[in-house]
Amino acid sequence: MSGAVGTIKGRLVRLTAERVARNRARFCVAIVSVWDARQKIETHWRVVLVGKALEASRLIAIGETIELRGEIHARLESHMDGRPRVGMAMVARSLIPRSERPARSSRQPATPRERAEAIFTKQMELQL
Repeated sequence: MSGAVGTIKGRLVRLTAERVARNRARFCVAIVSVWDARQKIETHWRVVLVGKALEASRLIAIGETIELRGEIHARLESHMDGRPRVGMAMVARSLIPRSERPARSSRQPATPRERAEAIFTKQMELQL
């Protein structure tokens, strides 16, 4: 596949930016073309780039291919033919050295209020 720039779960992918968000939300929505060699078909997914992939995305323009080496750190959001989200999957974080990765938590707070409450609770526990 020409233009392959990385892998998601071992599959070659080509990433094209749909929207590059340069705001406080710190995310980038992109289109991923996944070439399935077994079925000889290409499917398109919306992804939200995070981590090192997000940093790289800040250098690109809308519609341009994102060139990354290794595995892409992204969340698969939804299939491009209109099917609903099939479940969120984090792909391997191989671009981030293990020593720099944050500790995994069982559940991330969903809202800013829950996040603030979690931080406050943690600080209170540390003071005790």
